[in-house]
Formats: sequence, C-alpha cells, structure tokens
Amino acid sequence: MIKKLNKIFKIIQVIPRPDGGGAEKLVRELCLSLHKNNFDVTTIYFYNPSKIKLNKNEYCLNLLGPRDIRAVWYLRKMISNFAKKKKIIIHSHLTWPLYFLTIATYNIKTIDFYTEHNNYNYRRKFFFLKYIERLIYSRCYKIICNSNSTKNSLIRWLKNKHINQKIIVILNGARLFKIVKRKKINPKRLKLVSIGSLNKKKGFDVAIKAIAQVKNDIHKYTIIGEGSQKKKLLNLSRKLNIENKVFLTGYIKNIEPYLSNMDIGLIPSRWEGFGLVSVEMLSTGMPLICSNVPGLSEVVNKCLAVELVKSNNSVAITKGILKLIKKIKNQDTNVIVEHARKRAEKFDIQLFCDNYKNLYLDAISKFN
Repeated sequence: MIKKLNKIFKIIQVIPRPDGGGAEKLVRELCLSLHKNNFDVTTIYFYNPSKIKLNKNEYCLNLLGPRDIRAVWYLRKMISNFAKKKKIIIHSHLTWPLYFLTIATYNIKTIDFYTEHNNYNYRRKFFFLKYIERLIYSRCYKIICNSNSTKNSLIRWLKNKHINQKIIVILNGARLFKIVKRKKINPKRLKLVSIGSLNKKKGFDVAIKAIAQVKNDIHKYTIIGEGSQKKKLLNLSRKLNIENKVFLTGYIKNIEPYLSNMDIGLIPSRWEGFGLVSVEMLSTGMPLICSNVPGLSEVVNKCLAVELVKSNNSVAITKGILKLIKKIKNQDTNVIVEHARKRAEKFDIQLFCDNYKNLYLDAISKFN
C-alpha cells in the first residue's frame, strides 16, 4: 500500500538545522524510520553549523542561519519542483520554518503539518503576534503537540476554537541506550552531565551557579551541545572560579559513552515542551535532577530516580543535588537503575515513529 501511495505523495520535513536539541534528533529519527518503511521522505535544513554528514534524502540550503530570509525563495523552488511530480505533505518544525513556509507555499497545493515542540516561546511576549499566528496555524491540517502541557499552552495562546480542533498530542519518543550497571557514587567526586542547545531555555547558567555552591564535591560538570550562549557560559564559569570543573564539549553525535560514565544527569530547563534528553538519560539507569516545569514533569514525575526542583533557582538545584545523593546512598543502586529504565521504556522511539506514520497515512487516504 505504501509503495503505491509513494507514487502519488511526497513528505517533506523542514527544520532549521540537523544538530542541536530534542526536535532535531526526533526529526532525523522519524525520517530514518519513514524511509525504512518505504515512504518517500525528504528533510530540508536551513544551515548545518556543525557540518554533520547528511543522508541521501537530507538537503541543506547552506544559509547563514535560521532567520535567513532567502529560505523562502529556496524552499519555494524546491517544493515547486517536487509538486510537479507528486502531491506534497509538508511538516515544519520550530519558528522560522513555520513562518517562512507560509509564504513559500503560497498558491502551491500542500497538506501542512506543524509540530509544537515547546510550551513557551519568545513570540508570545508580543500580543499582536497572536493574530498573525492564528492565520499561520489555521493553514495546518494538523498541529501536533509533544505533551499535554504544550497543547494547553498553545490553546491558551491562540484562543481559537477552529484551530483547537486541529491540535493533537503525540508524545515524543527517544532512543533507549544500553542500561549501565552503576556503582555507588562518590559524593565528593561527583560527575554531572547536561545535554541540550546552549540557550536561555535550557538554564545551564543556573546550573553552573549551583555547581559553584558545591564545587568541592564536584569532580566535573559536562555540558554537551552547541548554541549562542557558549561564550557567556564559559565566562560565567571563569567568574565563579570553576572553569576547571565545567566542560563544554560542543555537539557530539554519540552521547552514549558520556551517559555511561557520569553519576547524575542535570536538566535545569526554565521551560520544556517534553524533555527528550531525560528519557535518554533514564534509559541508561542514570538518576536525574530536573526542573519542575510542565512538559518535563509529565515525563519524569513520581520516578524514584528523579529529584524535581524549582526552576530558575540555583539554590534549589544545589539542594536537589544533596538530596539525590542522600537518596542514592540510602537506596539499593539496582532499584534506582530499574526505576529509571522502566520510566524510559514508556517513551520508546518506535512508538513515536509509528504514531506519525499513521498520521500521514490517514491524511494521505483522505486527500487521495
């Protein structure tokens, strides 16, 4: 059936870059899965700052960044060429693909999907954008939210009954790594790790301030990721005299060895739509300290291996570190590992990919 439909339909995923945080990982995993299931799928990126090797069905527009207005012209040219041969499903992710595709696909027949990856963004500070975004979102056939909190937040923002009917929830999935048999931690030589884009949302500046408060107990704090705040985070660690404790690795494709060799995962997000990295960390049996924010708390709440703390508060993170250490010391390590793994298994990537596959098939059958 899929082979027959592929002669008629093409799926195009659009996201600014192939590296970065959870959204980028998910799009790449989704496209691989769709390709293996014989869907005709292509992914388009605006730029590739880490020069990641792309697959045959991935294309980079080689622009200067996510806001490069030339994306409108390049996207329109590519989509127009594809549309000459097949009907087009376009799935956009994150702000600028959503905005640019509205213009780029003008007068081109497409079936539009958009995934809302966050329950907050800076656009919502500007009230007038509500009316512009109502027009943009109304073009979508379906709007997928990665958690219930993301859905509720979007509904509160747009306040439009017509758009509300298009919003559905598909929980994110994550790669599950090999479970690690963990030894008792040394509370005076702790190794902590965070993963994500280096931006304000992720709260790594707050985490660094917390590390400074317990620096004598920390062997190292590793942050894996790229982003605009890299220089700021390095300067902060120098200012707090913990530059010998804080390590920014940049983007790393294979994070599994880092998760296997660290004691505690730290997710200090100011806000979070889902918290993909929490699932990846938990899959190895790693205990976590997480901000108690909507979206992320949906994933990790009531898990024995997780200590939830107040967001945007370095003192709360410090107390969380000490509390988690005490919990680990008083609990059988194997029990912690087992609870972490069981929670991660609820968000297997294959279930996520299957849900999207069925969504596309439903759309294809209706529009065909």
